Amino acid sequence: MNATQKLTIYLLRCALNKKIPDAKKLENADFDAIMSFAEHHSISALVSRAVSSISEYEGLMTDEQMKKWKRAKNNAVRHFMLQKQEAQNVFDALEEAKIAYLPLKGCILSKYYEFGLREMSDVDILFDKTRQEDSRDIMVKLGYEITEFGEDYHDAYFKPPMYNVELHRYLFAPEKYPAYIEYYSDIFERSQKRKGREYEYVLDTDEFYIFVMTHAVKHFDGPGTGLRSLADLYIYEKREKLDEDRLRDVFERLGTTKSASLLRRLANTVFDEENDLDALPLSEEEFKKLDFIIESGTHGSDDHRLDKKIKEVEESDDVRKAKLKYVRGRMKLTPRQIEITYPFFYKHKWARPFLIFGRIHRGLTVNRKKLHREMDMLKKK
Repeated sequence: MNATQKLTIYLLRCALNKKIPDAKKLENADFDAIMSFAEHHSISALVSRAVSSISEYEGLMTDEQMKKWKRAKNNAVRHFMLQKQEAQNVFDALEEAKIAYLPLKGCILSKYYEFGLREMSDVDILFDKTRQEDSRDIMVKLGYEITEFGEDYHDAYFKPPMYNVELHRYLFAPEKYPAYIEYYSDIFERSQKRKGREYEYVLDTDEFYIFVMTHAVKHFDGPGTGLRSLADLYIYEKREKLDEDRLRDVFERLGTTKSASLLRRLANTVFDEENDLDALPLSEEEFKKLDFIIESGTHGSDDHRLDKKIKEVEESDDVRKAKLKYVRGRMKLTPRQIEITYPFFYKHKWARPFLIFGRIHRGLTVNRKKLHREMDMLKKK
């Protein structure tokens, strides 16, 4: 953890705990570097809240830099207000069409932060997958462009200038964690209707934390996840009382006990005001995992995902076999994966022999850059 990263985490900690930063700790800070690092983790609005609360910033940064920080905070609040209203428009339209829906992630987590400071790039909503075509018609009527439909476990929409909505037919893709799919297969039945709404559902306190944690683990065990995920876990646990027995049972069922325990410990250790950032009470292995999170940024990287995949195989095979096994694994699809990712081929079994061409076409068009990066990385191993 370098000086910029450490100071950014310190400022984020102050924002989460609603404390004014100690100006003395920031005397030699590179605020431009801090801004860049914060943006990489989608926490610039939170960090700007801490920075702009310093009354005596003269000598720490220029007036222009301070204006930049205040602008970041104001822009985030403005974006949030517009995004929140747009999300409500989508909710209302789904409600009117009598389509069951469940707002996810940032839609709910934002209420645990100071207004507008929890950044989110898109609005995620689980909906009744039997109403997929109806939901598409609704989004088009609301002025959205279809950017992805029927090819993955969610449908993606964009509305200029900045609105992104993902309508999830499933909460998770099935390829790596089928236990997740099984656990969440009856999620609507285990949810409650929001008061005053007939088709909007909400998770109870424990279930929502379980989902947030499971989503964080999914990224942590794959391409990586960043400081915003740790902040979400920390602030939620700080505000809500959780049933530890229930959490333990569910994490064991999902197979996430080890990763969930680690993420929880890192969140509570890093953001606890009592802990000195220069001497965090973490083991060597825990520090490595924290560094991994720091390097990952908000959404992680394909490099991390591929490295993890190959390292898993390299424990028992040589590099050549690892590559072959990786490629075979990427080419093979289970019936459940086909159902979720390629519903057309699942519904029309006669078309299955042509699925390979559909995947090649998608790889060369939709995922062309990603495919090229993956091939380059494999060549380097």
